Amino acid sequence: MKIKKKILILGGYGFLGSNLYKSLKDVHYVYRYGKFSKNKKISLPNLKKIKKDFDIIIHSAGSSSVTQSILQPKENEKKTVGSTSALIKFIKLLKIKPRLIFISSPAVFGNSIKKKIKRPISAYGKHKLKSENLLINFAKKNKLELNIIRFFSLYGEGLKKQLLWDVLSKLEKNFFIFNGSGEEIRSWMHVKDAVKIINLILLTSLKKISIINAPGCNVFTNKEVIIKIYKYLNVRAKPIFNNIPRKGDPKILVCDNKDLKIFDWKQSVDFSLGLKKYIRWFKKK
Repeated sequence: MKIKKKILILGGYGFLGSNLYKSLKDVHYVYRYGKFSKNKKISLPNLKKIKKDFDIIIHSAGSSSVTQSILQPKENEKKTVGSTSALIKFIKLLKIKPRLIFISSPAVFGNSIKKKIKRPISAYGKHKLKSENLLINFAKKNKLELNIIRFFSLYGEGLKKQLLWDVLSKLEKNFFIFNGSGEEIRSWMHVKDAVKIINLILLTSLKKISIINAPGCNVFTNKEVIIKIYKYLNVRAKPIFNNIPRKGDPKILVCDNKDLKIFDWKQSVDFSLGLKKYIRWFKKK
């Protein structure tokens, strides 16, 4: 018989957080908190109102947009680093010190992912890295278990941003020009597989502080992804690339998934199937 855990999901109404909540709510006691509205902002005063102790806290809150982080860096820092700082202060008040899981990003590497050197080129990446460091230092001082997960290109029904959403939105308006060269490379993972990884981590005893790079199994250039969309929709026009890279976007965000081997994780949603499901969802939205 599985022991039910008391779990708090910060950012529990976002894309990953809401999918994670659905997966965990029937197995554990799950409380979710999020949305940057007036009453749901992740601040210490608001977190103190929860008045509960937790076995596990999953921190998936913060900014999720590279573009917005460049346009509004201070607001991005409030959402990402501010929510992390509030969480640390909140944990200090708890009687039971929880296991922490932080959802970070490969944006911390910038264009240096091949060498695994952390050199972010966007405010988004810089603030994720700052949050990682804050949590690592806090976990070391307080002997807490901390798992940092860097998911790569997550996608799935319900996601209203990033490449798939942008391409389909443009095609809806008969617009066929896209940013960049089309040769930008990404590894893709369906949100169901990301949730599966978090569930496996919850069942696994890891090092006190562990960092897990979690790329998907399907690697494509942006051009290849767009052509797949074209074929599915029977679009006859060819995609045109303006060769203007989106500021803050690394050219390559791909690495091996050796960090996932310890969990015996296997992909359950192939990109071709996941893409078809996403397109069908988009057309019904």
